[in-house]
Order: sequence, then C-alpha cells, then structure tokens
Amino acid sequence: MAKDYKKYDKSLSEQVKNIADYQGMQMPYDIEQENYIIGTIIAVPNELFNVIDMLNEFDFYSEKNQTIYRAIINLHKKGQSCDSLGVVRELRSTGEIEFVGGARTIAEYTSKYWAFKNMQEIALYIVELSKKRQLITLGTKITHKSYDSTSDVFELIDEVQKGIVELLTFKFSKETDFIAIATKSYKDISERKENELPGIPSKFRQLNQLTGGYRKGNLYTVAGRPGMGKSLFLVNEAYHQASVGFKTVIFSLEMPASEVTTRIFSLGTQIESYKFDKNILTNDERLVIEKFIHNNFHNNIFIDDSGGIDLMYITSQIKRIKNKNENIDKSKKGVDIVYIDYLQLIKLDRDNRNEGLGQITRSLKSLAKALDICIVIFSQLNRQVENRAGDRRPQLSDLKESGSIEEDSDVVLFLYRPEYYNITETETGESTKGLIEVITSKNRQGGKDSSFMRFLPTISTIVESRENLDNNSMQNNSNIESFESEVPKSINSENVNF
Repeated sequence: MAKDYKKYDKSLSEQVKNIADYQGMQMPYDIEQENYIIGTIIAVPNELFNVIDMLNEFDFYSEKNQTIYRAIINLHKKGQSCDSLGVVRELRSTGEIEFVGGARTIAEYTSKYWAFKNMQEIALYIVELSKKRQLITLGTKITHKSYDSTSDVFELIDEVQKGIVELLTFKFSKETDFIAIATKSYKDISERKENELPGIPSKFRQLNQLTGGYRKGNLYTVAGRPGMGKSLFLVNEAYHQASVGFKTVIFSLEMPASEVTTRIFSLGTQIESYKFDKNILTNDERLVIEKFIHNNFHNNIFIDDSGGIDLMYITSQIKRIKNKNENIDKSKKGVDIVYIDYLQLIKLDRDNRNEGLGQITRSLKSLAKALDICIVIFSQLNRQVENRAGDRRPQLSDLKESGSIEEDSDVVLFLYRPEYYNITETETGESTKGLIEVITSKNRQGGKDSSFMRFLPTISTIVESRENLDNNSMQNNSNIESFESEVPKSINSENVNF
C-alpha cells in the first residue's frame, strides 16, 4: 500500500517559493520527468505497481500532476483501471477535469511522455527533489520561528527533529517474486554454520533453543511486575551480545546510564556491586576495572538515558547511531539490537493512553522490519497479578494498558520470581532462592515453555539454573568460579563506549 503523507503547508510553501524567486534561486523540480511518470502510468496502468509505494501526490511539484496522480490512486483504490478513459472519468466526477486542461491534456500525456524508461529510477529522482523542497520548507519555517522572541527553543528543536525523521522515512518497494525471495532465504540459510542460530544469541541456552535467538525484523516484549529482575535481565543480555560482536543500543528511561554502567562493570569484572556504590575498591580491583573498560566491546554498546522521550526521538537516535556506525565501517551493520526500558515511560502524543501505546508498539514493529534490526521492549504488568490467587504467574492478559502489545510482538517473555511472593520451594522441592522463571508465553518462531535461571545479586549476574546449585553461593562471591562457564567471556577491543 502507498504510504500516508501529511499535506504540505500551502501558504508556507508559497512563501518559500517567493523567497527563492526573490533571491534568484529556483525550487528543485523537474516537470518533464513528472510528466513521464504520469504519461507512462496512464498508457500502461500496470506500471503503477512499480511506483505506488514510493510516490505520494505531493511528491509532484506541478499541481496539475498532483491532481492527476490523486485521480490515479483513487481509481486504484476502487479497483478500476487508471487508463486515459478512467482518469478522465474520475476527474470529471471530482470536478477537476478543467483544472488539468481537459480530456485532450490527458491524451497528450500518453502521446508525448510515454516512454520505456525505468520507472523506479524516475520515481526515486522525483522523491529526491520532493525531499529537498520539504527540507527547504522546514528550514525556512524554523528560521522564521527562531526570530520570534516568544517561541520556545526546545519546542523548535523538537519540531526540527520530527521533521527530519519524517524526511528520513522512505520505503522503496521490495521484491515480491517468490523465486527471488526463496533464493535469498536459502542463501541466508546456507551461509550459516551448522547449528548456528538464525537470530542474535541470547546469553541463555534454554531461550536460544526455544526462540532461535533474537531475530532481526522482530519485536520482542519482556514483561513483569516490579522486582522481577527486568533491568538485570536486560543488562545480562545486552552485555553478552555486545561482547560477542553485536551492535547493541539501550534506551534506559528509568535507570540512569551510570547505574547501567555500574551493573555492567560488576557483571563483566565479577566485582561486587556494593563496592562501586561505596567506593571501597582495592587497587587490584581498580586495575581490573580499567582494563575492562579499555579492552571490551569494540564500541558495540550505546546507552541513552534521556528522560521524557517520545517515539520520534527513539527512531531518530536509532537511525543516527546506525548511520554513524556504518560510516565508520561499511562492512558491518550499524545497529543489530535495541533495548527499550520501559514502554510505559515513553512520552505519548495523544490523550488516549491505550491508543498511544498501541501506536508505539506498531511503529516499533515496523521500524524493526524497515531497518532489519531486533527491538526488545520491556513492559510493566497491571496490578491484577497481585490480586490473583495461587502462584501469581503472569499471563498475556496481564500486559499493561494495551492489548496491542501482545498483538504486535513476535515473542513475549514474562519474568517471574516465586521467592518474591514468599514461595520457598518449587513443586519439585527445589529452593526458590534467587530463582527466575522466564516464561515464553508467545512465540511465533517456536514453542512455549519456561526457562529457569538464578540471579547472583552481588555481581549483577544471571546464570542458568543447575540442580546442584548451592544456595550459599548466591550469598557471596567465594564460589563464583563454579559459574564461570555460564558467564560470557569478554573479547579484546580498543575501548568501551557507554
């Protein structure tokens, strides 16, 4: 389907055009190439499918071409042919036939401008000119407002940011031929090593077996009540993925970057987190930390702890980091996986909270597909969990405030700590001390099951549960060596980017 575009501010566009004429400049456009697009579509209606996802009526500079293209799109929506007879009939029905020059003008399009040219190349050229005009309009608008002493500078910056994000949003039609898609899919499969995961690996073997890793183009939701270990789970996953070479972005709306960093320090160096808080580190421990900072991650982890941010900000930041990284090294992806902690703290642009959150999850899902990245959002659960009788394991119906979270997510994971609810033993008699159950409640790529883990709070670490786990080892760090095989090993790098 064609994209929805906002109409330009006609009065402002005219002002910009007048300013350009006054300064001896001309707005960028190419009427002849626009005519080729219109003429070829009318002559060969099937050509519309090559450009319909790329062009909007306002990408045309000529108002006459805007009007004709709008008629073509209306015919397409009605399931009718957009040949010359159909276009004339549609323009007559809307009272616009005289504005475009009558039926003779429509006939002239097919006789003068129909050509066997690459329609997508012409359309891309028209879009580029349109984007330049939009950029000129945006710049002029902001310039005028900046001279106004009553304008709010932060609102202006936000307006610039939103305008730039809209300019960056462009969808080039993708190949839909089955043979082409099947060939590419088989090539991707063949290039993977035997038993290699199709997605970005989780730190936890059980989750990898269930989901195949965090797959690009997908939206994941990790949810739980407060105190279930969501932030700790995020840090363990993000650190593991960055340490094995994946570009990882964290939007920490609740926890400051310094706290996220401290948890990564504790996890990566196995030094108790309270020592960082109280600054009682030994000289040897300080040397370990300094070495850790300068010899890990290959600049693979990025943390943004800005508060009160909206979807536009998140989108623009992801694209900025992606473009920056790809300019540094074009052989690698700029961003692989994004974590957002948490959904309910994202600023909404509408009063209805349910609709606002639904718009966010739908947009994040679309963004994951468009940029070929994985996005993981963390979410709170509603209070119904606390009032439920029994073990209070979360369910999909507990997802807070918006049913579209479940609908838009490819995978939904719940974190559950029975110890939090004073349950001391599992059904098999195992101690619940430090136990975290990760419940896969929705999984489009595989089955649904529970994965069992233990957390070591003193060193910000989560490990997969073992039957012979000594409860005492969770109280101190003396036996942490027994878990070394579960903790991701760091790899050398020049520096770390927090």
